[in-house]
Amino acid sequence: MAIPYVNNIDLGGNEIQNVRAQNLATPPTPSGTGQFYYNSVGNTMLFWNGTDFIDMGQVLTGVDIVALINACASLIDADNINSLTAAKISDFNTQVRTNALNLLTAPTADLSINSHKLTNVTDPVSAQDAATKNYVDAARSGLTIKDPVRVASTANVAIATGTLLTIDGVTLVAGDRVLLKNQTAGAENGIYVAGTGAWSRASDANISAEVIAGMAVWVNEGTANSDSRWVLTTNNSITLGTTALTFTKDFQAADIVAGAGMTKSGNQLDVVGVFNRILINADSIDISPNYIGQNTITTLGTIATGVWNGSIIPLLYGGTGASTAVGARTNLGATGKYSAAVGDGSATSIVVTHNLNTQNVTVTLRETASPYNVVMTDVQITSVNTITLIFATAPTSGKYTVTVVG
Repeated sequence: MAIPYVNNIDLGGNEIQNVRAQNLATPPTPSGTGQFYYNSVGNTMLFWNGTDFIDMGQVLTGVDIVALINACASLIDADNINSLTAAKISDFNTQVRTNALNLLTAPTADLSINSHKLTNVTDPVSAQDAATKNYVDAARSGLTIKDPVRVASTANVAIATGTLLTIDGVTLVAGDRVLLKNQTAGAENGIYVAGTGAWSRASDANISAEVIAGMAVWVNEGTANSDSRWVLTTNNSITLGTTALTFTKDFQAADIVAGAGMTKSGNQLDVVGVFNRILINADSIDISPNYIGQNTITTLGTIATGVWNGSIIPLLYGGTGASTAVGARTNLGATGKYSAAVGDGSATSIVVTHNLNTQNVTVTLRETASPYNVVMTDVQITSVNTITLIFATAPTSGKYTVTVVG
């Protein structure tokens, strides 16, 4: 019986040596184009072209060649070979225009499209891909970051009086950037520069085109608003001085709080340890050595010395749930292994009893002697405890070693 293969075999560029084609007196059932066989009656090699088996050794006569040329729709005119132009090639322009650009030779110099647009272009993926207008517009529609401000308001500020105030615990000096977000008239909200005269809007946010939805600004100081970022959530379109502006806080370091078992000091979070149980190191957490030696241990750790007298650890807690090696393998679903030498010089069908009690096994067959090559033969998983090896020729005594894992 031949070895059945159910997938392609990739030889990685290596040769098939000492091979014979399939010998048949009649054609086989075609399995696909390229199939070939040796016809033992006519002593010819044939291959399947999708319609018929063709003799590989067929020789065309002059009559055959002329007939093929005469059957062509177009003829080659020798007089035009040296002066062949696009106009003389049937359908040349259509073929060139319908070919995809990626089928043409890549350009070796800058490409000009003579002030015309590239249309129907997809959005970029790689770093060197060209960006479409849609992609740029989408990227721009995110956060628009402004230069940071020193402080943000907590109440309405009389900007027309022109005075240097104390806002959120910070005394301003001329030139300080300030975020006003609590004005009674919402249209007055925005980024300003403090001064002794009437306050003016900052140069990066003083026209409508610069104040758009998603504009974000960082606040450096203040009792309530230090180290926070505020985002303009008013939808476009915005007319500066007319549209009421709403700023919403989307981040502040003070918003991070210590959870269970942790403490916070400034911007630092620390784990809270328990004396004699949890030891907090600079870069790790351990079980305190003072805790090892107790009658019970309910935390994780490594027992370096002593004798473990605990009960069997179940699978749920990382144990085997067994007290013997056999029981442990069974509980863990671990595989067993059986190996034996096979071959007696006469049998071509050899039954191997492995007693692994499963048909879910993997079988490997190799040479018993050097160079110990792995060989392929027909393997039948005949029962939960046996397999059958089938050879075309009976192997000599102990020629191969079979290993069954399952």
